[in-house]
Amino acid sequence: MSESMTVHFVTRTGNVLAAATRVANPGQATGKESVLVRGFSAGPFLVPATEMSTLDGDPDLTLLLAPRSFHVPAQGSKVEPLPIAAVTSILLTPVQVTVEVSLTVSADAEVLVLITGGSLPRPLVATGTLPTGQDSVDLPLGQLAPGTYHVLALARGHQPSVNISMVV
Repeated sequence: MSESMTVHFVTRTGNVLAAATRVANPGQATGKESVLVRGFSAGPFLVPATEMSTLDGDPDLTLLLAPRSFHVPAQGSKVEPLPIAAVTSILLTPVQVTVEVSLTVSADAEVLVLITGGSLPRPLVATGTLPTGQDSVDLPLGQLAPGTYHVLALARGHQPSVNISMVV
C-alpha cells in the first residue's frame, strides 16, 4: 500500500475543487462522487458527481492546502497552478446568468455555473462556452422564483468566483 492524492476537478472547466490524501493499493481506482465545496464567501456548494472527474497522483502539500488555485488543463493529465485571470462578475436574473472574466479569452473557454438556495430543491447547473475574443457569456436558466441564491462560477483557465444574488 502507498500514499497517493486524489484530486477532484470539474470535468468541463478543469477547476480543482478538492484534494485528499489516502492510502490505497497500487492501481486501486477512485470513483466519481459529488463534492461539497466550502470556504467561499457564499455556499456551501454541492457539485454533482456527473460534473466531476478525479485524477490520482503523488501527494503535493501546496495542492492539498489550496486546491482551488489549481486546474487540469484541457485534455490534461496533470494538475497545474491557475493563471491570475479570474471570473470577475456574476449577474443573476430570473432567466439567465451572465459570467464575466478579467480578460478576453484567446480560445473558447468552457463555463459552469452552480446555483443553490431560493426555492431550488437541488443545485441548478448551467453550462456554456465563453467565445474566443469575448469577456462575458449569458447562460439561460429557465425561470428562477424570487429568492436569495448562492452562485459559483467556473471558467476554464480562470480563478473561480462566488456571489449571493437576490432575484425579485
